Amino acid sequence: MSIRAKLLLALLLAALIPLVFAAAAGYQSTVRLGRRVASDQREALLRDAEGVLSGLMRKNISLLEQEAQVYFATNRVLAREVERLLAGPAPEGAEVRGPAAFREGGSAPGLAESGQHVRAGPGGEPSPSLVSFQTPAFYIAPDGSDGDAAKLAGVGVTLRTMRPALSRSVYWQFVTLESGVHMVYPGHGLLPDGYDARTSAVYERARNATGAGSPPSIDPATGQTLVGVLHPLVDPSGRRIGFLGLHARADAMVGEFELGAAWGEDAETYFVALERDAAGEPGISIIARRSYAERAVASQGFIGVDQFRADDPADTRAIIDALASAGLGTRIIGLGGEPMLCAYGGLRGDSIGLVTVAPVASVAALAGAAEARVHQAADTQLARVLGGVLALGVLMSFAAWLGARRITRPIASLAGAIRRVSEGDLEVRAAVRGRDEVAVLAGAFNTMVPRLRDQMRMRQSLDLAQQVQRGLLPAEPPRVRGFDVAGVSRYCDETGGDYYDFLGLDQPAPGRLTIAVGDVTGHGVAAALLMATARALIRMRSALPGEMAERLSDINRHLAGDVSPGRFMTLMLLSLERGSGMARWVGAGHDPVIVYDPARDAFSELAGEDIPLGVEAGWRFRECEARVLESGLVLVLGTDGVWEAMNAAGELFGKERLRTCIRDHAAGSARAIADAVLREIAAFLGPEAPGDDVTMVVIKVAAD
Repeated sequence: MSIRAKLLLALLLAALIPLVFAAAAGYQSTVRLGRRVASDQREALLRDAEGVLSGLMRKNISLLEQEAQVYFATNRVLAREVERLLAGPAPEGAEVRGPAAFREGGSAPGLAESGQHVRAGPGGEPSPSLVSFQTPAFYIAPDGSDGDAAKLAGVGVTLRTMRPALSRSVYWQFVTLESGVHMVYPGHGLLPDGYDARTSAVYERARNATGAGSPPSIDPATGQTLVGVLHPLVDPSGRRIGFLGLHARADAMVGEFELGAAWGEDAETYFVALERDAAGEPGISIIARRSYAERAVASQGFIGVDQFRADDPADTRAIIDALASAGLGTRIIGLGGEPMLCAYGGLRGDSIGLVTVAPVASVAALAGAAEARVHQAADTQLARVLGGVLALGVLMSFAAWLGARRITRPIASLAGAIRRVSEGDLEVRAAVRGRDEVAVLAGAFNTMVPRLRDQMRMRQSLDLAQQVQRGLLPAEPPRVRGFDVAGVSRYCDETGGDYYDFLGLDQPAPGRLTIAVGDVTGHGVAAALLMATARALIRMRSALPGEMAERLSDINRHLAGDVSPGRFMTLMLLSLERGSGMARWVGAGHDPVIVYDPARDAFSELAGEDIPLGVEAGWRFRECEARVLESGLVLVLGTDGVWEAMNAAGELFGKERLRTCIRDHAAGSARAIADAVLREIAAFLGPEAPGDDVTMVVIKVAAD
């Protein structure tokens, strides 16, 4: 008999007598352990649940903010088109359709019932409304201007083009002018003839607002609760002449953020707004929740119907403070006498946000079940221990001797495979034997290694794509007599959608410089592909004869056939001639060129008049020109990632900071100015990572 066997037998005989007494003590210890495990598990589950709800809230707030950015961009593009139309004459034969054309038997094209646009029927039940997605409707106040309505008749093409790219929760797009004209799309006849939108609460708030958000309001046409964004309209002199906006149904938006069934039927997400009561005290008004979509439509909507109040006013105050500062948080609160796990988050720049609640009982129930299972296991254990003590001792010695080898062998094999992976061998496979946990671990290892190999290949592909796209940008600025030029581009991902280039239109002459700066919607791989396509088209067409506007029209026609709805590219094409002092440009939905004259310490802009590339294939672009070039003049072309860089506090870098930086460094070279702007942006962002690509070209006019 081996020493190992003798020692094992002696230990078994010594432990056999006290084992019976230990069984009873073990039973009591197991029960106490069950209580401690249940308590610890309850706390751990609550912590995990808080983390899950916090992650869901962060994701939902991010989705809402991304959707808001799409709405802001849509409003900006539409505002440029509306301002352009209002600045020009009314087209001959323009057809202005009033509300009567959209009612029963009306002549508006595409008139049909819409289940999205519902209002209260005779019995209070939801009833679909007649709308047209082909043309907008015009309401003209008694003192309104028919001429302004005729000028806006052509904007329906742009609205139809934009619609597929917007979320289904978008309800109306509208334009309201100080001249008494109110245009709404999709067109409807739900408001009375002569309706004056200037007297609406939305318009009154827009006149006094400083931000772009539209507070929750009741749609006068359908009684639905709406939220949205607004954009001011100005005439060429800069005078405000009205607003345009985009509204979405609040209940449709909150429906996108319902929780899974694992949280139970009592868990719910609310769309809320911060409001003050008659005494000026802040409160949380529920403007959308799951039950609202199931209730009959009321003419007054749901604003002010329900208030969100925790049992403890301090909890309510903390949630109000977080929503007001666009913060995120989780806490356990009392709600109607029941403990609830609550996650909340506010949107930047608006007094609205989301609140999610889930009963603590649904989480704690799992811990109670664990405690019950421990009690049951303890009872079973006590019944079996007494009869199996002797058999256990005999089997233990035999199993320990046989099992040690059998168990440790596959573990050693798996450890060797892991060691080979750490050395770089991604072709290794672990042997899978049996169905125990070690076999499951080996199977997971065999699944993980090919995925790791694929991830490395994907990373290499992204690195290659980044190198290729970097190669598409100019390696260095051109050297053109009379100009000092610098260009920079910083992508927030491996690849991006920003673009800049220096082109030779026709045969470049001394003292002539042509610059292109563009911005594709979004960023990442998809934007990079569209940017590469646009660059190829621009370079190909730039080699052929023709005016800049003609070239851009050809490029747009080809690009519009390749892009999917909702994707487009803004572009500023600028040609400078030092000898004549002329600047010629075509702006395709891009922000104006910033011009700084140090001699007069004055800023001006070279603004384009056209829509982005890829929106409408038949669009004819127009060339602008001005004699502005003088010694020392600084011109800056950039993408919105420069002035829309946002820090952790939700504050935008803004064009005012950009102008200040240009003024402070105007005496330096073009490269010095560009580097100074990049430093200012980095200091402004702090630890916050850029949310968009940053591209900029700086031109400084040299002395004669």
